[in-house]
Formats: sequence, C-alpha cells, structure tokens
Amino acid sequence: MSNTYKHELVVMVASILIAVMCPAVVWAIGQINYVETSPQQGGFTIVRGTDCATLYVDSQDYTGVVRAAKDLQADIQRVTGRMPAITHLKSDLAHGYHRYDWKEPSRR
Repeated sequence: MSNTYKHELVVMVASILIAVMCPAVVWAIGQINYVETSPQQGGFTIVRGTDCATLYVDSQDYTGVVRAAKDLQADIQRVTGRMPAITHLKSDLAHGYHRYDWKEPSRR
C-alpha cells in the first residue's frame, strides 16, 4: 500500500468518525436560522410570490457597500428567480423608507 493511499484512507476514516461522533459540528445542528421559508414575527420578507423588496443603498456610501448590495441582488436572483431593484432614492421605496436595525436572532 502506497503512502498516498494510506494518507487518503486515514483522512477518510477520520472524517467519518468526526461526522458520526460530532454531528452538531458537521451538520450545523442548533445553529441560528437566518433564512426562513415562511413569514416570522420580526422577520423581513425579501421575496413573496412575484413581489420582491427593493434594495436601498445610499449613493454616497462606500464602494464596497454598493458592491455588496449588487452581490446580494445577484444572490437573490439566483435563489428565487426574481431580480430585486436597487435604488439610491428613499422615494423609490414602495412603502417609504424602512430602516432595518440588525439584531442577532434568538435561538430556537
């Protein structure tokens, strides 16, 4: 048996043992859910049916923030098939300006 094969076998066995003996680490059991498939109290709906939330980014914000908003827009489109609009004007928001203050979700 070659050293490479032995090494691969040891890595595979160790991986299986970790997966079996530490499922909370491997399978993320008990982790906070940031994405839900149904409305939750205190939640923020990004897409519902054909409706999609408009993403607001201040036109004077850092370039990285604007880039992150565009990346989020692309991610939402890839996951849902809906492309949210990005606006730099508060007046473009459907229900007026809503500031979302981040709070760490509670564990369930």
